Amino acid sequence: MTSLHAPLLALLALAAPAKPAEPSPTVAFAPYLPAEAVADARSGPLEIVGVGAWPGLHRRLTCVYRNERVFVVDERCSDPREPSALTVLVLSPTRGRATIFADAGAPIGRARRPGYKSFGAASTAPRSPPASLAGAATYEAVVAYETTAPIEVRASCSAGAGRPEGFCSKGALVPAAVYAASVAPFLGAPPEGWFELVGALVKLRVRAHASIRPAALPLPRLVAWGASWARDLDVTVDEGNLERVGNPLGRTAAMALTTDGGLLIAGTTIRGGAAVPGVVRTDASGARRWLKAFPERGFVTHEIAGVAALPDGALVLSPGYPDPGWKPTARLLRLDANGNVRWQWLGRGKDKHRIPQVVTAQPTPKGTILLRGYVQLVADGDVHGWTAELDGAGKTLSEEVGEVLPDHAASFE
Repeated sequence: MTSLHAPLLALLALAAPAKPAEPSPTVAFAPYLPAEAVADARSGPLEIVGVGAWPGLHRRLTCVYRNERVFVVDERCSDPREPSALTVLVLSPTRGRATIFADAGAPIGRARRPGYKSFGAASTAPRSPPASLAGAATYEAVVAYETTAPIEVRASCSAGAGRPEGFCSKGALVPAAVYAASVAPFLGAPPEGWFELVGALVKLRVRAHASIRPAALPLPRLVAWGASWARDLDVTVDEGNLERVGNPLGRTAAMALTTDGGLLIAGTTIRGGAAVPGVVRTDASGARRWLKAFPERGFVTHEIAGVAALPDGALVLSPGYPDPGWKPTARLLRLDANGNVRWQWLGRGKDKHRIPQVVTAQPTPKGTILLRGYVQLVADGDVHGWTAELDGAGKTLSEEVGEVLPDHAASFE
């Protein structure tokens, strides 16, 4: 038994009930204390496991590292620059998860404990079998381990500046007050190893982001990285277009890999108070090459945007609203390799009702562009499938109205 647990055991003896407690239906655990977790994290050099999405976070990246004992997670590392706050998770295959949160309100790598605005810790039980962390070798395996099933309950305890009296859920082997007393020395005067870990994580952020190669990322991590990175550039991607990323037909999606290993990301951004199509182009190392916005006179706003890669540029499809009270009009932009507009096609329709709702644009092997969507022929009429083909200069070669869509286009892809 480690010396770290001696005070905890003494307090447990004082807090123990006269009669044995009823067994808990939740797997009981002895809390993985922050001082233990820091010691494990500092027991050997950390190597990068990966960067990607994390359970419970939206459009934010997480960096995961490991040594021989534990995985160390920098939960909010979207920005490679030094943060003012850190949420650090230490994952042990046998002890569970220890979480340490610190907010310095200034660059955290240079702050000491008296300068912290907030400081807290939590301990969570390990997952019960068959989930296993010991054999995890990839970022995806660690995320899978930490993705709790809806019916699973993991006992936990927490304490900190916002709740100094502590809290423990059902299944914890200690009362809240005992846990709070156990972590108080760490929270009051953290060991030097904590500050060393903070400094190491700050430096590792730069290396973790520099290791990103869009073309080498598994699809879920590519989507997570691209959406988070675009958000930091004030480009908001659409959830529906995210679902099409990586489609084998090359249809417009929120992102598209380029032939040189870079990435195109499309969404909407704000210019002059209005939402307009915005596209970011990275190189093979994930560094920004250009960011372009595409306002259009006569369009009040735009709702979404998708992109398809071409050998010498890109296609950008975005529905916009000349009249916000009526159907959107599709804009298809042909960009060159530098993001400049070569031409634009507008799907205005044959009258105010027959405005095609263009969902995807797709380059074809013969150099034309296939548009797919749906259209109504009369007011409040049936919704028909719709396709059109454009030549390489944006001229309409053909247009066809198809069969009635039985679900009123609700599930049109």
